[in-house]
Amino acid sequence: MVSWATPNTELPPRYTLPPMNWRALRHPVFRALWIASVASNLGTWLQGVGAAWLMTSLAASTTMVALVQAVNSLPMFLLSLLRGGWMDAEVTSIYSAGPDSAFQSATPEPS
Repeated sequence: MVSWATPNTELPPRYTLPPMNWRALRHPVFRALWIASVASNLGTWLQGVGAAWLMTSLAASTTMVALVQAVNSLPMFLLSLLRGGWMDAEVTSIYSAGPDSAFQSATPEPS
């Protein structure tokens, strides 16, 4: 049994730690962010299913259903491409002047 005390000491069950998978949920801020993220993802999935379902009831064309799904994911796709390009161009220059470059300049070159 894992407890807060030393491994040889037995404590009452209320002092035992939860399993490693659930330990992070003890922190209120992390738990609130995790619940908000789950709710947001659930809403996104429900909206996608609802849009596809509505399109199948309006037009029985598989092309239209696929087009609805593609248009639904297009903004995130385009924004992630722009954000990735910005991260590659701008932010890596900030990190290239950090502690790693100071370490590399302090290390002698092998001869």
